[in-house]
Amino acid sequence: HMVPHVLSAAVCSAGSRREGSKALWKAYGDRAAALAKRLTCRDVKLMLQGCVAMSYREDAMIRTLSKVLDRATDGSGRDLCAIAVALAKLKFVDSGTWSWVSKRTSSLCAELDLVDLSTLVSALSRARHPDAPLFDAVS
Repeated sequence: HMVPHVLSAAVCSAGSRREGSKALWKAYGDRAAALAKRLTCRDVKLMLQGCVAMSYREDAMIRTLSKVLDRATDGSGRDLCAIAVALAKLKFVDSGTWSWVSKRTSSLCAELDLVDLSTLVSALSRARHPDAPLFDAVS
């Protein structure tokens, strides 16, 4: 059985190489669900980036990963920006997840550079999730 950091690295790697059958990606999703309580923001970031690279939009896997975020307290500002970009590219529209992303990143704005901030604002715009408190924190 894969542990969380091995699973996230495998998903990211397979996505970047654009390889794997539907069965393999379904197995990744099933394993992510089984490990959901142990996944970190970094794991979620890597797995979402793999999904983006592979253009894998399986709703069950993305929802599992978004639920991990609901309880997550870890993650750097850069991790959260990358998560926001990946979710926007996957056209994920769950408002609860976007609210969590904007709330967490607004508390980390001080550690983000201008490129990260503009990337974050762009991702929120692409997801059609205007967030006044975050935009206030950015400005």
